[in-house]
Amino acid sequence: MAVAGNRSQLIFCKSESAPGEMNILLRIALREIGSQSGGGSSTFAQGVGPPANVDDVQLAVDAAKMALLEEIQGLI
Repeated sequence: MAVAGNRSQLIFCKSESAPGEMNILLRIALREIGSQSGGGSSTFAQGVGPPANVDDVQLAVDAAKMALLEEIQGLI
């Protein structure tokens, strides 16, 4: 989940059996919006960033998505 506005917010979660490390993917996304405020575990991570519009938040989520897809492709 991602929220744009006066304070951008990102929440990433997954089941235990799904691929990906949510804390690592969150760091990738937060870096895209200029923040390092967040953390969590391999199954749940959340963070906040500076004010951001929908396009900026979408770019952050897309960066995390691409990293996850690259990880999945490496497993095949």
